[in-house]
Amino acid sequence: MKSFLCRLYGDASVTAGQNEILKTVFPEAPVTARDLVDFRSLNRTMTISEVVNRCGVPDELSGSGFYTFTYHLRDGSFVHITATGTDDRILDANHLDAKGYGTSLFAVK
Repeated sequence: MKSFLCRLYGDASVTAGQNEILKTVFPEAPVTARDLVDFRSLNRTMTISEVVNRCGVPDELSGSGFYTFTYHLRDGSFVHITATGTDDRILDANHLDAKGYGTSLFAVK
């Protein structure tokens, strides 16, 4: 089993309770996206709620104050989206490939 903890941002943490909250907050979300192409249309004016309506419920929620919503992609890579809440604009969105190299999907100016 491969651990994802070493791939999280330094200030991130994961709890099972946070993951359960995602299912409760977004009960009508579509099936979770598993390919990077599904995240290429995100833009800096979107909220996490809008992302979830488009890409489905994230696989992980971590953080406190600044939250990282993580999607596990089919190719073993991850998409990390950071925001301060579900109705706030996205602060950052990054793709972390299976080898650990990160690329910004966009950055808020």
